[in-house]
Amino acid sequence: MKKRTGYRKISYHKFMPNVLNKKWRRLHLEKLSLLLVVLLLVWAFRQVSLQQVFVVLARFHWSGILILIFVNVTIELLMGSRWWVLIQAIGYKVKYLPIAAYRVASFAVSYFTPGPQFGGEPLQVYLLKKKYDMSVSAATASVTLDKLFELFFNFSFLTFGMSFIVFGKYSSENFLGMKALFFVVLISTVPIAALVLLWSGRKPFSFIVRVAESIARIFNIQPGVVNKFKNMIAAVEDQAIQMFHRNSSGLIYALFFSFILLAGGLLEFWLLFYFLGLSLSPIQLVILMTAARLAFLMPLPAGLGTLEASQIISLKIMGLDPTVGFTACIVIRIRDLFFGTIGLILAGLALRNTKSTVLTQ
Repeated sequence: MKKRTGYRKISYHKFMPNVLNKKWRRLHLEKLSLLLVVLLLVWAFRQVSLQQVFVVLARFHWSGILILIFVNVTIELLMGSRWWVLIQAIGYKVKYLPIAAYRVASFAVSYFTPGPQFGGEPLQVYLLKKKYDMSVSAATASVTLDKLFELFFNFSFLTFGMSFIVFGKYSSENFLGMKALFFVVLISTVPIAALVLLWSGRKPFSFIVRVAESIARIFNIQPGVVNKFKNMIAAVEDQAIQMFHRNSSGLIYALFFSFILLAGGLLEFWLLFYFLGLSLSPIQLVILMTAARLAFLMPLPAGLGTLEASQIISLKIMGLDPTVGFTACIVIRIRDLFFGTIGLILAGLALRNTKSTVLTQ
């Protein structure tokens, strides 16, 4: 006699309409996203003169181009530094350059995926497992911790920048208000809370799983996906907790490289506007960088339209030439498409190479 689990069994015929409805909703959302991209780009093009864009681009001398190329290549090479340090701290000895290449490949996948800069993380886990035969829990722990550090620094910077926008001399009722600042502060507490809890030996994600299971039982729904990954989530948290207790220097190095990457991004952004003829003050730099990062959080591929609109609106509010911002967006698009293409090539090469490397722990 089969034991009753207490969960409600969903029939195929009842389930299929829900799947079809989800597909239709996704299709409508994709159409709306495409329409929004077109409208934002049309609006952005109407705010500037094409002739003035060429005038601003003419200020871009070869010396400036070479300096920006050097800075950007350096940043791309350092993109994998925090992840590499965390892999070492977990206990696996790997070479740096392959990890840097995998990180660029992950950026490419995330960049071309609709949404707020996610999508490449499964590729990172897969490549670590495939190339180095690393356990899935260890690989996932390294990627999760890297992402938590990234989110913590990104949202901390957004909170800092939003404070200038809301309380500074450029504040405006038509700009971003207290509600947006509160939302950013609230979101920024999530990664830091997860890091602090893991460092103290607690398991925040397993707690969320238990809460989801309890809710599922209340509504008599079978939590199939939750149960499937419950053990994996616990194993990932165990790896992270062991890393914090066994190799606390990994945390210090991860923080150090996070600061380096943030500083490098600010330097590159300032140099771009400087070579286009606009020397930004520190406050102006923070506000423009904040607007750009908020734009990339929008659920649109590569922040299309939102980046251009954010720079034009911000520069207009600060009384600066919006044409420079629009031109800077063109340069940013060229840069991101270049490194995105390189990343996709690196991803293809990594996936084709089936030879694995023996790791030492």
